[in-house]
Amino acid sequence: MKEKKDKVGKEDDEGAKQENVIKSWWWLLQLAWEIATVLLIIYAAGVAMVLYSTSIKMEIIFSNRINPLWSANLTDCQSFGLLKCENMYLDGKAGKLGAWLISPGSPQYITRGAYFIYLHGNMGSRAMEHRVQLYKRLSKMGYHILAVDYRGFGDSDGWPTEIGLLEDGLVAYDWIRERSKGLPIYIWGHSLGSAIAVRLAHRLNQDKKLLNGVIFESGFNNMTDAIMRSPLAFPASAILPNFESYLDDVKYTLRTSYWIQQVTSPIMMYHDISDHIIDINLARKLFLHAKEVGSGNVNIIEFDEELYHQDIYRAKNIKPLVREFVRNTS
Repeated sequence: MKEKKDKVGKEDDEGAKQENVIKSWWWLLQLAWEIATVLLIIYAAGVAMVLYSTSIKMEIIFSNRINPLWSANLTDCQSFGLLKCENMYLDGKAGKLGAWLISPGSPQYITRGAYFIYLHGNMGSRAMEHRVQLYKRLSKMGYHILAVDYRGFGDSDGWPTEIGLLEDGLVAYDWIRERSKGLPIYIWGHSLGSAIAVRLAHRLNQDKKLLNGVIFESGFNNMTDAIMRSPLAFPASAILPNFESYLDDVKYTLRTSYWIQQVTSPIMMYHDISDHIIDINLARKLFLHAKEVGSGNVNIIEFDEELYHQDIYRAKNIKPLVREFVRNTS
């Protein structure tokens, strides 16, 4: 009798344990559902705010408030591993513009000198790691680089606008032109900076100022397509009908495909097929827009090296490619 009671008791204990396990799993599922619901609501609210606000769209496009290296001492550029670097401040229309002038580490590297104006992408400052690594590669090739933070970025004054960034690029160009001592001048842009680089090139060509060429990485044809192909926008664009109509207020923003057709200086485009931020098809569209007007001065090189959006500087042939471009255009 006692054995029977013990057996029944064990069965009750096992049943209770199973019930507790089921309850625990059910509680976890409920919690996960509630969290997912909250996140969905937050995402939907965020999307709604973005879709109906031009100012928020521009905030996201520039993202100058997002600075992973917010505590970095930008005045000490040598602390970022740059051998010969001078921190300076240029006089921009919106106030001071923080900049670094990086010079070749040793004369032995110089085969053909040149000056590059580096126009970075959105977020951060001139001190971001992938930007610093590019400066190092270019300086080892014997080139001088002026890396400038647009208004509102890094330790520069002001607030970004497309025209404002163009003005900042012109300030950087004028500073370089006064000091280039007859050496060729190039613009190097990345992502957002590619659009500014092309528009700056157009202005310099229009004013008949010296510009030997433009190189840019991870470029795009226009901001509307860039947003439509953005990973963050994909869920909303897949669900909302006529999603593109919500972008009418920025369709004339950063229209690289328009400006590139009016640039006469040679242009070299670099893009890796693994780019997860700017789809390579947007760069291909940009290239075709240039060809529509019979432009023979624009070329594109596609990499397949898993360089993604920021690491073109790691491309195996980047040095000979850049050297060849400079040799052919200087």
